[in-house]
Amino acid sequence: GFLHQIDRTNLLDGRPLIYLREQNGVTIGPAQKPGMVLAVRCQNLTIHDVTPGNAMAGLVLINSSDLSIYGVRDTGSVHGFLASNLNRCTVQDTSAYNNSLYGFIVRSSEDVSLDRCHVSGSSGNAFYLFNAQDVVVNASYSHVFTPPYREEDANGVDIDSCRNVSVVNSIFSQCPNSGISVTSSEQVHIRKAHLEENQEQGITVMQCTDSSI
Repeated sequence: GFLHQIDRTNLLDGRPLIYLREQNGVTIGPAQKPGMVLAVRCQNLTIHDVTPGNAMAGLVLINSSDLSIYGVRDTGSVHGFLASNLNRCTVQDTSAYNNSLYGFIVRSSEDVSLDRCHVSGSSGNAFYLFNAQDVVVNASYSHVFTPPYREEDANGVDIDSCRNVSVVNSIFSQCPNSGISVTSSEQVHIRKAHLEENQEQGITVMQCTDSSI
């Protein structure tokens, strides 16, 4: 049963690490009070209205599909949200605060949407998309990159080796490097981006094709 997937011997600030492996149709919500959620090879997973923190990452999602994430607020983890090899994932109204590295990482994934997501106080990229396709970043924003670990090449959104990515109606400010950085990608479309007080460039685009700003 589901309760056997909660490791109550491995606590993060007194809250359990929830480890899900090959689960289908599970919902994680406030009642579970997770310090961290790790899901591997899961389907139809919902995670909502939880406040993980001070972990490797608030949410770690690997080799999973058909995921719905909303109302999650991570504080103080290394990464706020780490997704690898996902297919069909929606993330809404989710925030990452004071992460010692990145806010959101989406890599080697397909059909992912980040809607109304917020990053503040990260040291590295607020949003990092790598080797992903069919991704939408909508109505999201980042600001305030925090020393002492702050990476000087940190961007609001770093899009690397991706295909078919849209960034729309979003705000990226006070980045140590660029508000938006796009490298070695195709079909990247940026619409209605507000870029303010970034230390180097507003937008950097290198080695890209079939893209638009």
